[in-house]
Amino acid sequence: MVFIIWRKLAITLNGGGNIEEEKLLVETYAYKADSVSELVAILEDGGDTEELNTDVQTSWPEEAFEIYSELMANSPYLTDTVMVSSVEKENVLNSAMVTDILSSNPQAAKSDSVQQSLDSRTYQLSNNQRAQIDQGLFTIGAMEALKADLSGLEL
Repeated sequence: MVFIIWRKLAITLNGGGNIEEEKLLVETYAYKADSVSELVAILEDGGDTEELNTDVQTSWPEEAFEIYSELMANSPYLTDTVMVSSVEKENVLNSAMVTDILSSNPQAAKSDSVQQSLDSRTYQLSNNQRAQIDQGLFTIGAMEALKADLSGLEL
């Protein structure tokens, strides 16, 4: 059975399928895609990338534990933007904190921008810390799974 999907209209090219069933199927997938998309938006960086990123970028050393806790609470749903800011905020987040944060977000191991920011740190992480983060190469994280589900549902 071959389907042509165009603007939420599915047509079966098998010599006479039920067009109404096909339309319903497409609408169902569109509804599911919208639901997963909304879930990603709510979970990603706690629903507000700009605010979380600003919190990280404007944090002071005495706020280290608070920022660390906020980032861990939003893991494993951190964006590259927030993870890079976390890596770059060396005067606030120490190497152990950065390792915990990135290890809790397996997508960090697969992100070129995160890896480049790690390479650019003044105070480099140890080989063991980098290996711990790189374990994410062998893991599909929660955010990655949601986005894969979303791409499978989008038309």
